[in-house]
Amino acid sequence: MEEMGHGPLQWSAAISARMPTPGEAEFLTLPPGVPVLRIVRLAQSAGGRPLEVNDTRLDSDQYEVGYPLSREDGPQT
Repeated sequence: MEEMGHGPLQWSAAISARMPTPGEAEFLTLPPGVPVLRIVRLAQSAGGRPLEVNDTRLDSDQYEVGYPLSREDGPQT
């Protein structure tokens, strides 16, 4: 997308958990009482134009979400 002139790209993600719909529970073969983990990622152009949405639903018993934490500057004194 950047090569097509849409960059630099920006990404955001929203992560939530909830009880599945009957269709999700069946499709994911979830045991009763197991929540669904939902991750929605959005890629946007530098101007804020949405370019891609990725909506993923997972069995919360089988997956973990992790991400690195970093900071640009050293500790504040």
